[in-house]
Amino acid sequence: MAINFISRKRAIHPAPEFVKKGLATHVLNVGSLCNHGCCYCYTPTMERLRPERYEGIGGTSYEAFAQGNMTLDLGTPALVAAEAPGLKPDDTVFMCSTTDAWCPGAMQHGLGRATLGALLKNSACGVRILTKNAGVVSDLDIMAKYPGRVELALSLTAPPAKAQLLNTLEPYASALPYRLDALHAAHDLGIPVFGMLCPCLPGIADGFDDLVALFNELKPLKPEHIWSEPVNPRGPALPKCEKALRQAGYSSIADQVGAIRNRKAFQAYAHAFIDTATAAANSVGMGHLLSILMYEDGLDFTGDGSRVIWLKK
Repeated sequence: MAINFISRKRAIHPAPEFVKKGLATHVLNVGSLCNHGCCYCYTPTMERLRPERYEGIGGTSYEAFAQGNMTLDLGTPALVAAEAPGLKPDDTVFMCSTTDAWCPGAMQHGLGRATLGALLKNSACGVRILTKNAGVVSDLDIMAKYPGRVELALSLTAPPAKAQLLNTLEPYASALPYRLDALHAAHDLGIPVFGMLCPCLPGIADGFDDLVALFNELKPLKPEHIWSEPVNPRGPALPKCEKALRQAGYSSIADQVGAIRNRKAFQAYAHAFIDTATAAANSVGMGHLLSILMYEDGLDFTGDGSRVIWLKK
């Protein structure tokens, strides 16, 4: 894996879609690709229109990601220090939406801690942190220093019984048990946590029992809210997941992932997920905390959509 460096003019951006999701008013990223290597990552698809960032490292965002490259902007803390005073106390910054500030490469440079510190010191806004790296525990002290301003989530993408399988799809992310340990450490320090169950791939985290297990892992942590969504099918995400699963010997799950690669089958899977996730959350008394994010208008959906945010409406 190689770390490549970019320079940007801005780091904090208004995020109308995140307002609609109920997650934040702004997003903050420390680069444009991280190096967790998640097979289902859709960031390369979002970056496909910025080829200038990937000259010499593959030429396209897809090739750069496939080669294990990541891009960081080491000037992010300085940018944030300059931009943060413009934020209002009722703003919430989501850190991060595309590039994990605590991924292994960013951790080497202390980028997550420095960026978070600059944001908290120079504004009065709230912050929601999402990461897949349990190493974030090393920075819980700075979160605890600003009580009530920071919420933390570590992506939970499978129930504990399928934790080993995740190594196939998330090769450089922290193992699931360590992510759960990190959430408990935050909770024990009084740092609020939120749930982020995504992506919920077929055969891995879309079944009733699997989702109940995930909700039960979150329950003792008293999450402020829980967001969940089916896998994003954009770009080469699904073929990459299917290939990795098949090579690792998970043929039946690979078949299930491969089966949703056409539009009609994907919609059937996504709509079934709404029903299953809603029922699972209700069964453990957490339905009122759940928001299911769907990138469609919902006009064809006939089930219980009370927990769904239709992002294309």
